[in-house]
Amino acid sequence: MPITVSSAQLAGRPQAVSGMLRRLRTTKPVGCLLLPEKIEGGKVVSAFESRPDRTGHRNNTFRTACSDLLAQYFELWRESTPADSWRLEKAYLNLFLIDRQRQTQGELVSVHCDPFESGPGARFKQGPHLHVKAASHPLPRAHFPLNLSHLHLVIASVGSLTVAMTQAIEVIRAEVVDRYAS
Repeated sequence: MPITVSSAQLAGRPQAVSGMLRRLRTTKPVGCLLLPEKIEGGKVVSAFESRPDRTGHRNNTFRTACSDLLAQYFELWRESTPADSWRLEKAYLNLFLIDRQRQTQGELVSVHCDPFESGPGARFKQGPHLHVKAASHPLPRAHFPLNLSHLHLVIASVGSLTVAMTQAIEVIRAEVVDRYAS
């Protein structure tokens, strides 16, 4: 069952996302915006630091409580039926480790959710799942589901998914961000 919202609910989604992501910071809230143009065939909710990069949601990042980690979050929503409804395709949180000496950043861990995924292995991807991007091959492509035992409840509504993603973000804060900060 796909997660769907009305256009009015989608317009309010950036506020919910900002509240969810505040757990990755110590003070200032994370900026969040429903980008006005269609991207990847849908509408995108994107988190950003101070000013959104409107050329592409994958260019938007924001600081975390650890100065060596940047985060990126976006949701892709596609038009659905009935009219005036939107279906969640992707909700992606990515953390990047900054290498100041080399002036680069590399993906460290990700929490993704692809609720409309189908086919083999879909149940590992539909709810929030972890990717360990900094691991050696083949682990970066592995999907570690965080809510497999109650997946049907997690993907029943945008509210239940927000709760599950918030819990995953709390784990990322405690087990990744805070450990890198200490």
